[in-house]
Amino acid sequence: MTGWKSCYYCGKPVRGRNKEHVPPRIMFAPFSNDSITVPSCKRHNQDRSTDDQTMVYALLIPLRNMMAKGRQIEKPDVVKAVDYARPNLDQVRRRAFSASFLTTPPRSLKDMPETSYVTNQRAMEDWVRKITAGLVYHAVGDYDRVISWDRSIVWLFDWLASASSAGLKFRDAMWILSNKEDLRSELDRLSWLEGWSAYPNAYPEDIYSFWLTVRTRDAVIWHRFYNSFNFYVQFSASSSTLASLREKAEWWQVVKTQPKNP
Repeated sequence: MTGWKSCYYCGKPVRGRNKEHVPPRIMFAPFSNDSITVPSCKRHNQDRSTDDQTMVYALLIPLRNMMAKGRQIEKPDVVKAVDYARPNLDQVRRRAFSASFLTTPPRSLKDMPETSYVTNQRAMEDWVRKITAGLVYHAVGDYDRVISWDRSIVWLFDWLASASSAGLKFRDAMWILSNKEDLRSELDRLSWLEGWSAYPNAYPEDIYSFWLTVRTRDAVIWHRFYNSFNFYVQFSASSSTLASLREKAEWWQVVKTQPKNP
């Protein structure tokens, strides 16, 4: 069908100007950069606006709390992002808000900054899936029907979200952190390619970067948000998609070293 494209996430035919920004524009509001956009059906475009704000602010809330406790954030762009969003963080208080990570922290952790609690715990995983799907579509130029994004595996590292508004028991928290570190060690042993960015004006690296590893039948994309939160998504894909991901990463290595036109 002439003029029709496929939705980046579900493959539904799309016609018109519905586009999704990957990652969402709200993340880069205080910065001047270009965007990656992909075609989107109304469902996967309209559903994203509230989710984007909630998830971005859920990541910024712990960073704001760290700064309030006098903890230093080394990256100026991250400080800029927190300061820009600070007046608006309470807009999502019904969906994401500050909460203690531990119900009864030991004395050594009494001064631990609060983390964030998201009322829909699955929403963060789905949000990262959709960013991954958009990046893959951008590399391939079409929807890969071998991929089932709803079945992709998501690991959320470093985002120490409270499991309830009351926090976690210390023993449960230590078990979760230990399991995460074991898995992180396995992922660290993989061979990673640097992912691409918006072009020609790339995303600020300390706000968002990603890497990927491509294997025989699947791939893993490693997202890093605000130089603090590392999330991974594993998905099966067709051989042509896996090849396109490698080629896109190799293309980016060449492009990013070229001087920009004045």
